[in-house]
This record gives sequence, structure tokens and C-alpha cells, in this order.
Amino acid sequence: MRNSDKDTQANHQAVQPATGFLSTINGNVSTHSLVPIALEEALRVFKIPESWVHCDMREPQFSSPFSGLDIQLNVAHWSDALVLYAPVIESEVRNRLEWYQPAVNHSRHVFAWRYMPQCGYLHTRIPEDTVWENAKAASPDPVLDSLLDSRGNIRLG
Repeated sequence: MRNSDKDTQANHQAVQPATGFLSTINGNVSTHSLVPIALEEALRVFKIPESWVHCDMREPQFSSPFSGLDIQLNVAHWSDALVLYAPVIESEVRNRLEWYQPAVNHSRHVFAWRYMPQCGYLHTRIPEDTVWENAKAASPDPVLDSLLDSRGNIRLG
């Protein structure tokens, strides 16, 4: 097989979860151990360097049949796009978990993003009020609007 054929085959396998791997799960592998694999594949699909985000998981403090994992996605390299597309990345991780374990309800997992101190985040202060006023005017959000009083302050009660 030529190198380019091997590269094409490797890329295809990286994007599609391997059926051989799925067949080894048989309920013996926990969701906890599948989350890093699902994240790695999601990052590959979007061509995000794998070193930019890694994950930690923990069982919820108060476990119930209705609780999922707490999944912390740790940003090791800052990119504005990671914040803008965080919900899409989370959705792709969840979709891959559902593909691996279709009998498990993965909708209960809670995702949190943590920005590592060394990630290279450039902002050290909140911008002036006008930035938020302009952003609100540019894209009204009915949920946010319902939380604000007539002056634009968050209602506390």
C-alpha cells in the first residue's frame, strides 16, 4: 500500500469510530473511560489540535439514576473559536458517546470548561460597559432579556 493510501485510510479511521472497538465494549467499558476517546475523535473531526483540550471526569457528588458524569474540558491553548463553538464540540462528544453506548442516556452529562493558567488567554480585565451594550443590541437574546430589568441589570429575585 502506498503512503498516501495509508494516510487516507488512517484519516478515515480517525473520523469514524472503529467497529472493532465498538464490538469490544459489550457493556464492560465504562462511559468514564470512553469520554477521552470521544473527545479525541471530536477534536480530530474538527481539526482542532488534540493538545488544545483534554478532559477530566468525575461521578456526581450526589449520584442518582438520573445523573450523568461531570465532564470538565480543560483548555490548554486559547482560541476564541473554542469558546464560540463549545456547544458544538460538546454535542459531538455526546454524539460519539451515544454511538459507542446506544443503550446509555448521555443527555445527563454536564460539561464544564476550564481555562488552564498557561492557555495563553490575553484578556486580564472586563471591557467597558459599551462593549456589552453593543453586543446586546447586535443580537437580542430573549432569555437574557428576561433576566434583565429596565436598566439592563440582572434581576436578583
